[in-house]
Amino acid sequence: PGVGKTSLAPLVAKKLELPALDTDCLVEQRYFQNYGERRSPRYIVLHHGRDFFSHLEEKIAFDEQVFPADCLVATGGAFPLHWINGRPKFALQCIYLRLSLEGLLKSMARRGPLADMDSQKSLEEQANDLYRKREGMYRHLSDLCVDVEGHSLEDLSEVIFKQLQAREVTPYGT
Repeated sequence: PGVGKTSLAPLVAKKLELPALDTDCLVEQRYFQNYGERRSPRYIVLHHGRDFFSHLEEKIAFDEQVFPADCLVATGGAFPLHWINGRPKFALQCIYLRLSLEGLLKSMARRGPLADMDSQKSLEEQANDLYRKREGMYRHLSDLCVDVEGHSLEDLSEVIFKQLQAREVTPYGT
């Protein structure tokens, strides 16, 4: 949480001249289509549980019709974990925006813990659990790792753009 995925994606997409999508928005839209109510990801997790939210995410993660042929996708933090056993054919590049454990703790202190975190644990314990659970998987899944701490969104968008140009591929697409 709070690494800058949602804010950074449109900046990189603009440089790449691609549309940008946000998977949390896609989950909100899918929820609205299914239940007729506009609800935030936080609301969905709090009222229906992480498994319910994860099920909505997973349906989107492998739905080729959701994503245009070429686009940049800002994923929710757990979204790429649906790809641990194999990516859909439309996901060409996965970029890991790396935040240190200390940075994650600062972000969670500023934004609050995730909706489904164990309220019996301290914020530090929650951050540590989340970091241990996801960091290795993110490294495994990513094609590009970018350390975000101490950098502006504009600087990060330029770094990512240049690295993707050097690879001569778009982040997502055919």
